[in-house]
Amino acid sequence: MAEQDLAAIRTHVAHVLAIDVGRLQDDTDLLQFGLDSLALVEIFAWLEARFRIAIAMGEGLATLFEAPTVGQLHAFVRSSMRRHS
Repeated sequence: MAEQDLAAIRTHVAHVLAIDVGRLQDDTDLLQFGLDSLALVEIFAWLEARFRIAIAMGEGLATLFEAPTVGQLHAFVRSSMRRHS
């Protein structure tokens, strides 16, 4: 995945959380900005459409609530793309 994909993820997460994209770094804990399961469902739906992947909600929720960051979302998408290619 290219840097532009990471930037797209960061921009969409900022939109969902209603914060300025400049406040998000790759290692920013998204829980501090109100990430919850509903926001994550919205983010996952966008990721599935944008990257043409299928995300198992249980796996995705467990993975991201352990380390809820933009960088972790990016790694999760990369991993999902490799499994589904």
